Amino acid sequence: MQKEKLEHHGKFGLYRIDDLVELLRVGRSTIYLWVKEGRFPKPVKLSRRVSGWLRSDVHAWLEARKEEIKEENA
Repeated sequence: MQKEKLEHHGKFGLYRIDDLVELLRVGRSTIYLWVKEGRFPKPVKLSRRVSGWLRSDVHAWLEARKEEIKEENA
């Protein structure tokens, strides 16, 4: 992920969809499916046409997922 891009969004504590695609290495449709299924945090609506995910929510989800993987492999 481009450092400048992350720093820009990092000031506001938000990830945009393209940031998440690059960070998680999954497609946009997968992220939206996970949100719909309740498996991933919901985005925050910034305006009628713009949404973003709170960095804190995404990082908490990653930590929880890391713990799930540890338990699955135990």
